[in-house]
Amino acid sequence: MRFEEFFSPVVIIVFILVFALSLQGCGPADSDPLQGSGSEPGTAGRISVVATIFPLYEFVKAVGGSRVDAYLLLPAGSDVHSFDPRPSDVVRIENARMVLYVDESLEPWLTDILDGINPADLAVFEVSQYVDLINSGEVEGQEGHLAEGLAEEEHGHEGADPHFWLDLERDGALVSEIARTLAAMDPDHSQDYYDNAVIYLAELAELDGSYRSGLMNCSKREFITNHDSFTYLAMRYGLTQIPLFGVSRDHEPSPKKVKEITDLAKAHGLKAVFFESSMSPAVAEVIAREIGGRTLVLNPGANLDADQRSRGVSFLGLMRENLESLKVGLECR
Repeated sequence: MRFEEFFSPVVIIVFILVFALSLQGCGPADSDPLQGSGSEPGTAGRISVVATIFPLYEFVKAVGGSRVDAYLLLPAGSDVHSFDPRPSDVVRIENARMVLYVDESLEPWLTDILDGINPADLAVFEVSQYVDLINSGEVEGQEGHLAEGLAEEEHGHEGADPHFWLDLERDGALVSEIARTLAAMDPDHSQDYYDNAVIYLAELAELDGSYRSGLMNCSKREFITNHDSFTYLAMRYGLTQIPLFGVSRDHEPSPKKVKEITDLAKAHGLKAVFFESSMSPAVAEVIAREIGGRTLVLNPGANLDADQRSRGVSFLGLMRENLESLKVGLECR
């Protein structure tokens, strides 16, 4: 074959296209939709806000709308309990006008950052100052009569339970406080923040109603989880949570605890074991096999993985998925 025949116009065009695509593949990966485009925060006059966990990010985005430039500090799939901030995270917080976090029990690493930068114009919004958090002593025995006799084990957590966002009423109270804070920071657009808050509050109320009606007529009122994250949800809807281990994700249940919960489930006809998608389902699967049941995902919602972020999954969407899982696991009609 002659040289000019090999490099025909069609072949040359294909070669150019393939080369161009290869160059695109060498470029930077798609930016995280919850961590902005990498540009400086607070562009175009917007209020720059850093949120430590996904629910706080969604709340401030819903209230702030186009007036805020929100940034979720946790990378995709990261655990807030063990998160190790990067130097770029410290810079991001230092350049922000507002930072939202729960409290020292959930984000102990943030205290050192705030002490180190201490900018005068940074509004520090600590959730525990506005929303009542449940102390571990307040929920002692929350597992109820089914859990009586279970061995006491180290839960790896003292003080407040930080998972307030699984109580939609507490979420509503916090959304209102966020609106008031933004309105004080930007009084020229205060009505926008209040209007946005009203819209989101209506969505929370609608979802709360769906939970109440959806969980009203269920054969079971108890559910087994692999992590003690759902106390707020259980208390709000009259359910009993039976966790394999505590609020801290650093502790695994002992074989004795697993056997006790397995025996408990058999005795009371429980046929579902819930686990978090970000954690290993191994123990949940063992119990499910022993009781002839199934495993179901129950997401605590503190963060999203990369796939969820790319699909634009919302906190309210996660809570709707949790409701459907609970309806199946609790045999609701």
